[in-house]
Amino acid sequence: MEAPTHATSAALLSDVSFGTAGIHPLVHPLDMATDDETTDQRQARLEFMLEEFRAAQQRRRVKEGIALWNRTVAQAVLSEKPPAPGKLN
Repeated sequence: MEAPTHATSAALLSDVSFGTAGIHPLVHPLDMATDDETTDQRQARLEFMLEEFRAAQQRRRVKEGIALWNRTVAQAVLSEKPPAPGKLN
């Protein structure tokens, strides 16, 4: 029997030998690429995933900033002080 050349193949082989079919949970998603995929395609997919992560992170930061501003305004209204000036950094 040949040794598997790909991480997914190794995980699949170990699952089959233990009687459980499927992908091993410790296999990284980037290792699940097909064997015929080129380095450029993998790099492009990685860059796409990084951009998606950064965009999601930015959306989360904006949402947290809006919530913080709304809490600040609500506290100012409750304490009868004028709200802080709208200053963007």
